[in-house]
Amino acid sequence: MSLKVVDEHFFEGPEKKLEIVFKSSMGLLSYDRAFWEELVSLASAQILSSIESENCQAYLLSESSLFVWDDRIMLITCGTTELIKAADFLISKFGKSSMSEIFFERKNEYQPTLQKSSALDDMKSLAANLDGECVRYGRQDDHHVYVFDKFFNESDSESKIKTLELLMYGLKGEFNDAFYFKNNKEELVLKNLREVFPGFKMDTFFFEPEGFSFNAIKDKQYATIHVTPQGSENYLSLEVDRVSREEGERIVEKMVSLLRPVSFDTMFFSPDDHEELNIFENTYLPKQICKSETASGYKVVYKHFYNQEMVRLEPVKI
Repeated sequence: MSLKVVDEHFFEGPEKKLEIVFKSSMGLLSYDRAFWEELVSLASAQILSSIESENCQAYLLSESSLFVWDDRIMLITCGTTELIKAADFLISKFGKSSMSEIFFERKNEYQPTLQKSSALDDMKSLAANLDGECVRYGRQDDHHVYVFDKFFNESDSESKIKTLELLMYGLKGEFNDAFYFKNNKEELVLKNLREVFPGFKMDTFFFEPEGFSFNAIKDKQYATIHVTPQGSENYLSLEVDRVSREEGERIVEKMVSLLRPVSFDTMFFSPDDHEELNIFENTYLPKQICKSETASGYKVVYKHFYNQEMVRLEPVKI
């Protein structure tokens, strides 16, 4: 008997994220596109398109996104990409002495055995060269996020920035269906995203037969969304910086209302205090909460919410 262990349309949505902050400006915005193409190719991704402002360049990738500032790089990849290789390349290229902080994050995957390395493999690889801190937010047997953080010293750049991450599972409804290429719902998607991110310059890509990526920038601020809409493993990630807790709550409530997920996670990074997002108290309940402070002084709050309505499922043949 032959078992189809993984659906042929399966794609791993949950991402890996690398962020490097330099001590001072490295003139990164002057680097040509060929350099960034080489970087993302090491992680097994390709550049699809790009937009820019005076202070930021945003590249849409075949697997997620790359953002570049003069003194900072952030690379997010999904699927079976090997982001750790891009991290090794950047550390070798620029040297640790030029860096203020290295941050690496990895969400638990739907199918971790398909990955070329595990989250712990990546953390061990970083720890072998960097005396950093590795922590897990959330229970091992439930939703969780691994974070590696190495803080060298303060940067000459602006003070730390508040950042929101939203990770949603079990998406439903018309808005989720709009991310299928065949449904030709681009205007519906853009209309709603303009409401979520007013005044942003936007770059979008609809994958065939399904899937969606979105970058947006406004001066130094960025936002990014990636959607894997198909099957029971459907998933959306959203990240935006320079947001207050109240603005973060507005964004989360809008996106959750549109997609009605079975569950979702939030991570809120703040230099000031542990700021909890309080949302949907009548529909969604917080199941996990985890608070911590990074070596660089960020206060982090991770929360996992679930819909109180029972989910009725059918057995899945494999």
